[in-house]
Amino acid sequence: MEDDEEVLAVAAENLTELGYQVVTAGNAEQGLAVLRSTQPIDLLLSDVIMPGGMNGVQLAVEARRTRPQLKVLLTSGYTATALSLEHGLPNNLDVVEKPFRREELAKKLRLVIGG
Repeated sequence: MEDDEEVLAVAAENLTELGYQVVTAGNAEQGLAVLRSTQPIDLLLSDVIMPGGMNGVQLAVEARRTRPQLKVLLTSGYTATALSLEHGLPNNLDVVEKPFRREELAKKLRLVIGG
């Protein structure tokens, strides 16, 4: 989930090259539609700051209402501390700071997925 099309394309490419199957969405509404479908989804990777009235933290909360076992990794150009203060980032959500390298993303994904 990323509103910047170029960043979305790069993230999807990185994830695909890491061996993940990727479904993309450009906003929270599209993402929730995917999550409410029957499509298997193991992890939500979402930017925190998004236009449209719902940020990544709010999206993660709503996504877990739909899929309680869903793993979530958020991305942001802001630090986790700044996000906690400004956007109510809970302690149980992991963040990888942008820009991130593929190796850094892979490591964080393994930690979140638990493998």
